[in-house]
Amino acid sequence: MVNWGFFLVIYTIVGLNRDILLEEPGTLLPAAAVAFVATFVLSDVVNRISKYFGVGKADRISLMLLVTRKNGGAAGAIALIFFNATAAIPVAVMTAVSVLHFVWLNWWVKRMR
Repeated sequence: MVNWGFFLVIYTIVGLNRDILLEEPGTLLPAAAVAFVATFVLSDVVNRISKYFGVGKADRISLMLLVTRKNGGAAGAIALIFFNATAAIPVAVMTAVSVLHFVWLNWWVKRMR
């Protein structure tokens, strides 16, 4: 149920902002930059600090996911309800960056074996 609810919110955000996403992709750059730092850079910082303190690999991966995952579904729903559809664009961008982060983590974990 949670995944379907999340899908519904993200699908709605992307659908309502279709014109902006396709015709003005430059407006996504600030949100993409923040999403990249909040996901990839923060994940790397947590990994390095936890490795320095001797945390095991499995626990480091859990910490990386814990620190970088945001409650995008709720944030998107709140933005849609209380503001306009444009206010929810960063949630859609963060979701896309999170998918890329999962792909990168999968590659990283396999490389570390």
